Amino acid sequence: MTDQRGSSGDTGSTGDAADSGEGVDRRPWIAVGVLAVVVALLALWLWAGSGDDGEDVATTDGASSSDATSLSTSSPSSTTGDPDGTGTTAVVPADEDPGGISIPPGASTTPVSVPAPAIETTGLVAVRTARHEGFDRVVFEFDGALPGYEVAYAQKPVHEEGSGNEVPVSGSDVVTVRMTPASGVRFTADGYEEVYPGPDRVPGAGSTVTEVVEAGDFEAQTTWAVGLADRVDFAVSVLESPSRLVVDFVNH
Repeated sequence: MTDQRGSSGDTGSTGDAADSGEGVDRRPWIAVGVLAVVVALLALWLWAGSGDDGEDVATTDGASSSDATSLSTSSPSSTTGDPDGTGTTAVVPADEDPGGISIPPGASTTPVSVPAPAIETTGLVAVRTARHEGFDRVVFEFDGALPGYEVAYAQKPVHEEGSGNEVPVSGSDVVTVRMTPASGVRFTADGYEEVYPGPDRVPGAGSTVTEVVEAGDFEAQTTWAVGLADRVDFAVSVLESPSRLVVDFVNH
């Protein structure tokens, strides 16, 4: 016969153990709790890292990345050069480009002259040509005060001042430009120095002026001959800082 008391006693003890929680394996629940903490920390780290997405990144000069883009587009670097002509200098002052389409005011075939001022011989340092809408331009630049000048049509062939040698000039017509006192050479205590390095023959940049050729540098007078494709009106003007003599020839 089975001992019912012993059986019922065992059953009762088992129920008490279940009610009190003793003997239950808690390791799976601990693992779940640790995993939840790790996930929470990872989410917090990702959120903190994304907090700077809307900020500008500083560049090496202290400007933000958006500022750097604005500076590069609103302040483009200026380009120097002589895109519209040729000559002896790489940088052409902005005031030599009048802009727009125009005919030089007062243009004619009448000679233009200004007496030589009482100054020391000024140095001719550059000769250049350029084409503009309405006229071809020839510029003589000096390193001192503006000299006197005479601009007039002349007969071909042209002869060099001093030597009398013939100077070939292309084109059907020619205008001579005499400047006094001026020279491409400056005398010094040790001899002399060339302030105008050349060339002695500058090609034209448009349809009217064919070339500009040196035709003498003698006794503080320098002469240049402007070859022309046709006989056209011209106008003479001056520019300052630096001193420049400008001759504009109407083009077609």
